[in-house]
Amino acid sequence: MSDKYAFIDAEYAHTADADCAPTIERMCRWLQVSRSGYYEWLHRPASATAQRRVLLKVKIRALFDAFEGSYGYRRLHQALVRGGEQVGPELVRKLMRALGLVASQPRPWRTTTIRGEQSTAADLVGRDLTAVSVPV
Repeated sequence: MSDKYAFIDAEYAHTADADCAPTIERMCRWLQVSRSGYYEWLHRPASATAQRRVLLKVKIRALFDAFEGSYGYRRLHQALVRGGEQVGPELVRKLMRALGLVASQPRPWRTTTIRGEQSTAADLVGRDLTAVSVPV
């Protein structure tokens, strides 16, 4: 039911031309919900779960910024649990997605030299590097 109310609210809020937009009464009739139910839903205070998620979002954002964006949802989950929060890793992951937080990934390791090339550096010490055969 609340999905229908959210749809009505979103459609009514994002309409640029209010004269051409259908009225709330008409939208409620189309979706077969009551107007009184819509207005009661609209003015209902946030639930305890919604309030907790807002608080968790603030904590996740603070931790993400404190670790300079390098911590993913697993490490942030561990940090929150160490801090005394009772939260699951999937909730942390979902809230990070909602906030648009993406941890920076380390660059893959690649070789920096090309094997098989001879060194062109001059021998400044004057060493003799020829192999001497030793009789067996």
